Amino acid sequence: MTVEVDLFKGVLLVLAVVVVAVLVPLLRQLLRTLRLLETTLGETRQELLPLLRNLRESSERFNRATAGIESGVEQLQGVFAAVGEVRKGIQGLADSLQHGFGRNIGQALGLWFGLRTAKSDEHEPT
Repeated sequence: MTVEVDLFKGVLLVLAVVVVAVLVPLLRQLLRTLRLLETTLGETRQELLPLLRNLRESSERFNRATAGIESGVEQLQGVFAAVGEVRKGIQGLADSLQHGFGRNIGQALGLWFGLRTAKSDEHEPT
């Protein structure tokens, strides 16, 4: 039975050597990869922080500009409403002048023709 135990111990030893022989290069590659990843993440962080700061500043400037534009649009809406009211007033005035002027011209012409006729009648012998 000791031969079997020795044989079993030998197989376990060979198996342990094979596992260690496979795991050591794998672990070394894993360590290199982790170091490279750490370096890459550090460089990315250094590049991203200023970029994010600039992005935040640009966003704030854009928000301020948008607020200014919105304020300008509100003011323009007030101006357009006032211009619309002025246009309505001018249109009403033009309509009343047109109708009133036409009526007044008709009355003035009628009066002129009446006076002319009356004057003509005065000078004619009857």
